[in-house]
Amino acid sequence: MLQNDTIEKYYCLVEHTGLQYQHGGVGITDAEKIIMGLGIQLIRFPNEESHGIMAKWNRLKYLINQFFKLPKGAVVIFPFPMFASLSRWMLHLLRFRKSIKLVCFIHDIDGLRDCDSKLLSEELNFLKRYHYFIVHNESMEDWIKANVGDCFCGKLFLFDYLAEPSQTVHEKKNEIIFAGNLSKSGFLQKWDVLPINQQTWQFHIYGQGDLADFSSKKNTNYKGVYDPHQLPALIEGSFGLVWDGNEVETCAGKFGDYLRYNSPHKVSLYMMSGLPIIVWEKAAIAKFVLKEKIGFTIGSLYEIKDKLDALTEDEYNVMRENTKPIARKLSKGGFLQSAVDLLMEEMEG
Repeated sequence: MLQNDTIEKYYCLVEHTGLQYQHGGVGITDAEKIIMGLGIQLIRFPNEESHGIMAKWNRLKYLINQFFKLPKGAVVIFPFPMFASLSRWMLHLLRFRKSIKLVCFIHDIDGLRDCDSKLLSEELNFLKRYHYFIVHNESMEDWIKANVGDCFCGKLFLFDYLAEPSQTVHEKKNEIIFAGNLSKSGFLQKWDVLPINQQTWQFHIYGQGDLADFSSKKNTNYKGVYDPHQLPALIEGSFGLVWDGNEVETCAGKFGDYLRYNSPHKVSLYMMSGLPIIVWEKAAIAKFVLKEKIGFTIGSLYEIKDKLDALTEDEYNVMRENTKPIARKLSKGGFLQSAVDLLMEEMEG
């Protein structure tokens, strides 16, 4: 934990506080709330939503003021990707103040996620300027070190989720939940090819999508969109699925391949809901799932039936109980706090 005698020199440049997100994006705003709760001071440009001359002038004055106001030895955490041009200018200027340490908090690597080589090259040119990072997990840490060079990383493992953990006691049934951005989850349209009895299996789908896409599938229930902080208590089913892309044989394509590096926010949602996880075996988060005994891995969606048939109720109940301490830590911002603490120990040491 940061000590009171040093907390005054820690700052966070924010761009998302106060914005409303569904599902994955809420992890960003929750992260900023957690940082505030740690006592870290926020740097936020005024009049963000205004494009008038006076608003732009006020933001420019704020930039100049912050550049000179930040104390010697300050530590500034900033989000990546960063969208506001003045935020980027602030970071550029702060690099000239050699005593100030800059920490890049990676929310996403868009060029890697979208398989956009030009964007990825631009992102790497930006990331190579920095030495301290907060990353999703070990796989992202390895990628950063291989592509950026010598650096120090604090790992999240999971994005925190500032809500009340669900008190629902889920039972082992043939009911699988998928929550997220349905527009990039083409595999959802291929449930029919799986070797399952459509009368005894149910798939519950949560997120932004078109009801017509699922209405023809007898075993698929589209539940719609809910406030992400209320959703953990509302989810019905037995297992949370972590899968992406257009295929059922493997996680393929740009969205599927990105699972090798990121920690999807849906994992945190499933933990908060008390749901054991079914995850692609090559996903970055798979190691965490197996280590914590909160679910099992699959290479293909075709494997789900046999693995669930082999899973006993006692084994399921152990997985379900193992989600509880993780959910408590998520609900209190514990994963981000641990990553920040590790970084600060490195800096202060």
